[in-house]
Amino acid sequence: MLVEMEHLLFEFTIIILLTTAISLLSRKLRLPLVLSYILAGVAIAILGVENGSITHQFLEILSTLGVAFLLFLIGIELNLVELKEVGAPAVFAGVSQFLFTGISGFVLSHIFGFSAIQSVIIAISLTFSSTIIVVKMLNALGDIFSLYGRISIGIMLVQDFIAIFVLIFISLLKVESGIQANQALQLAGITLLKIALLGLITYLFVFAGKRVFGYVAKVSQQEESTELFLLATISWVLAFTFISTSLGLSLEIGAFLAGLSLSSTGFSMEIVAKIKPFRDFFIILFFVLLGTQIEVASFNGLILPIIIFSALVFFGNPFIVQLALKTLGFSQRTNFLSGITVSQIGEFSLIFAAGAHKAGLVSEEIVVLITLVAVLTITMSSYAVMNGELLFTYLKKPLSFISKPRRKRAQAAAADEWKDHVVLIGSGRIGKHLFDILIAESIPVMMIDYDPMMVSKLKKEVEVAAGDGWLAQKKQQNKPQKSQSDYIFPQVEIMYGDIGDTDLFDAVFMKEAKLVVSTINHFEDNLLIIKEAKTRSTATHVWVSANYEYEIDALYEVGADFVFWPHALTREYVGDKLQELLQAKKTYREKIHEKKSR
Repeated sequence: MLVEMEHLLFEFTIIILLTTAISLLSRKLRLPLVLSYILAGVAIAILGVENGSITHQFLEILSTLGVAFLLFLIGIELNLVELKEVGAPAVFAGVSQFLFTGISGFVLSHIFGFSAIQSVIIAISLTFSSTIIVVKMLNALGDIFSLYGRISIGIMLVQDFIAIFVLIFISLLKVESGIQANQALQLAGITLLKIALLGLITYLFVFAGKRVFGYVAKVSQQEESTELFLLATISWVLAFTFISTSLGLSLEIGAFLAGLSLSSTGFSMEIVAKIKPFRDFFIILFFVLLGTQIEVASFNGLILPIIIFSALVFFGNPFIVQLALKTLGFSQRTNFLSGITVSQIGEFSLIFAAGAHKAGLVSEEIVVLITLVAVLTITMSSYAVMNGELLFTYLKKPLSFISKPRRKRAQAAAADEWKDHVVLIGSGRIGKHLFDILIAESIPVMMIDYDPMMVSKLKKEVEVAAGDGWLAQKKQQNKPQKSQSDYIFPQVEIMYGDIGDTDLFDAVFMKEAKLVVSTINHFEDNLLIIKEAKTRSTATHVWVSANYEYEIDALYEVGADFVFWPHALTREYVGDKLQELLQAKKTYREKIHEKKSR
């Protein structure tokens, strides 16, 4: 036994070191880390490090825990409120992509000669993108809160919901030789009853969770220790997975419901922070274990299916998402950038394929097929997303047939022609604040934003405000508020538009504008705004926002009249406040000193 433990420790150490080395190399090559873990598994299999049955079993146990913790965190972070907030675009695009990829994948699988059940597993595996990878890339680009970023996250959220239901009903796909139709129906009914029972247990545990973790949090605070909180969380997950497996259901269902039962306890942020390191480590081993199952000899006959399925995911998924968003009126650039974020399959696809293999539904060959499709699509997608803006400039014209119809020239909100008005681009915090000031001063304004939901919201606010004879609530400092009788509601137009559409500059009568203010922080867009404004009229003043300090000089060089850097404004404001505080303390000390000296 001691010898086996030493052997296990040695092999596990080699696995971790090799995975670390390959991950560091992948980072230099700017490859996704998920891909590096799978490649590490391939290297481990080639070197024969993981040949020992004990080591393989150990990795299986740890990788299973990784899947459990991943689903637990998804359960605790998912809520219907978030899904409602992303609105119809994400739901419509997500469901459209799922149906398109699923049906296409099933048809192609049948053409390649796979059985019906294999075709179903392959088709479903091709539908799920990688939430982890997409979120990381959007964070790296700083686009997580952009319109396309929010739509992409919404699509991921829809896919996660679908994936959970697919995992719940995977047990219904289990087949046995010679099973009769009535037996299959009986098995389905029993499974549904078990799921309902587990759901009832989850509902009851919601109330228990609030009490248990409330007490644990109180004790942890008194003892000034977080170990008890961590231990309680792990115990909760393992208890649910035990109940789920005891009912003959999957471990994944129990883990997800464990998270769902704690999502409304008020301790979800604390729980997520404690569990994420465990999830990350164990899920790494899951991908490594998948990589060890890939053998060059095992996919000799799968090369063509791998290429075709990868093409379906990489080209087909973005195409159908762009078409879906086009029907909802989004701009071509938003459609394109949202589409390329779903051009890969990810962790749920691999979990689903591995789960189907464990359930005896498919052979290891299918797991290898899905894993290699994941490797190819993750690699290509990562480069595509990180260079999305550059790709769009090259593909804008070829893809113009799926762009929204060109807008007609905008009509003025009032009968008078637009002149000496202000064009505001972006309705964020700064844009909305400037909008309020202009309305308060009765200055005609055109507000442009590329978020249809925000445009709709602002239009409703203006309609209500104009109808009520609204006075701006935000007063200018040291300026008296205008009386109701003196106030005239200005000419206002709020429109949806993407700066990439140059027709927009004519639609907002930019030539006649007195001032153009861009509060968006995209450098290329601001360069275009300055160029278009100054080309139409050199008398038009142009203010733009810089995202980074090095952009300021470049924006002035192309003709900007004023460049504001929000980070610098915040820094100066905070610095001034600190100086005031220090000066106040100094004055207070001086007064105390004066009193003592008397």
